[in-house]
Amino acid sequence: VVGLTVNNCTFSNTQGTEPESGVDFEPFMRYMPMQGIVMSGCTFSGNHGNGIQFGGVDINGGSPPSDILIDGALVFGNGQNAANRRNAIDINNIYNPFAGADQTQNAADATSATGTFTVSNTIVRDEPWSGINVRQYAAGLTVTFTNVTLENTANSFRNANAGPVLVQPPFYGANLTNEPCFGNAAFNNVTVIDDQTNRAHVTVSDLRNGPTGPAQVTGNIDVELVGAAAGTQPIFVEDPQDCGGFTLTVTNATPLPVELAGFGVSARDCTHEVAWQVASASLLEGFVVETSEDARQWRSAFAKTSSDADAVGEHRAELTGDASAFYRLRSDFTDGTVSYSDVVYAAGCGDKAQGLAVWPNPTRGLLNLSPSEQPRSLTLTSVHGAVVQRVVLDAGQHTLDLATLPAGLYILRDERGEAVRVVVE
Repeated sequence: VVGLTVNNCTFSNTQGTEPESGVDFEPFMRYMPMQGIVMSGCTFSGNHGNGIQFGGVDINGGSPPSDILIDGALVFGNGQNAANRRNAIDINNIYNPFAGADQTQNAADATSATGTFTVSNTIVRDEPWSGINVRQYAAGLTVTFTNVTLENTANSFRNANAGPVLVQPPFYGANLTNEPCFGNAAFNNVTVIDDQTNRAHVTVSDLRNGPTGPAQVTGNIDVELVGAAAGTQPIFVEDPQDCGGFTLTVTNATPLPVELAGFGVSARDCTHEVAWQVASASLLEGFVVETSEDARQWRSAFAKTSSDADAVGEHRAELTGDASAFYRLRSDFTDGTVSYSDVVYAAGCGDKAQGLAVWPNPTRGLLNLSPSEQPRSLTLTSVHGAVVQRVVLDAGQHTLDLATLPAGLYILRDERGEAVRVVVE
């Protein structure tokens, strides 16, 4: 394919025939191109294989270079087929992987397909296997991860030797000779949030001495250890031999230093009054109140610079409340990082009949709905139309508990037929 754009689509619960992935980029002829491909705002969830897969098994270094961008993705709960190891984002770029019993490469063509594969502004969560796996020769794809967060990945007990991020060679056979170097991956503003200490958080190695190692593996990965692992150091397994251009560093991330005691909004007299309380702060630059009509596209509505000392206490901002809106608080820090509060909703004074708005979406269980002065009858169905749940909410009631539902995509409708898509993680 040349020139493919996919926006705001969901790829979930793929199963039955290999590779069972949410999306699989895998031409089956060496002359076939994959160029000008952009997937934006998409969700990959509950697939039995990988969430996002590049399968370069039938293309090689002489094939047309690829050009693929994944931006703004949400990837969670893939690798559901317990019989196989499948990752959230998997680059398996090895031409003709049918190796011999000793796992040596096909000596006739030890190459990987070239081009670019970029993942940006993406969240990966709750995966049994690795969040990122890059397996190719360094002369292959230029793989780039920018503004990517991996949380609670590599949970399978069989995954202790790999961890959330893995860059590895195509083969591990004992008889390898003159094997090309592996790698060609850049990590820019990548964060791993993990609560485990019994495995490597980042592995860039073939787990053996020689004959070759990684090349062109660059950037920095912040590892934020939480829960019982908080305060420990991240585990980074590096190859004892590198082939040049290996500058990747792994650092222990510090949680952003603002403790919010509360954030909310009240609607009265065509005004939305936003209020927040700060218990403690350090390295703070200021606050920004952001607003949105759909809880997806955000813009600044109010900004306030603040020192650490001035931040502690209560803050308020009055904004126009003619229309219903979502709000969140952004905290800006002196090192350029930011953090966000939970999202809250306020009805507009001009809205006589409230539309059906939900948040957070995706949700891990508790779903908030836009308030209504009248009782509402709601129906939750699968994407195929099967009724999953029916519920009547009293006036003023605005929450649904979906924690018992399997991860996936659902449709929520009210008695007027208005519908909204809901993703359960």
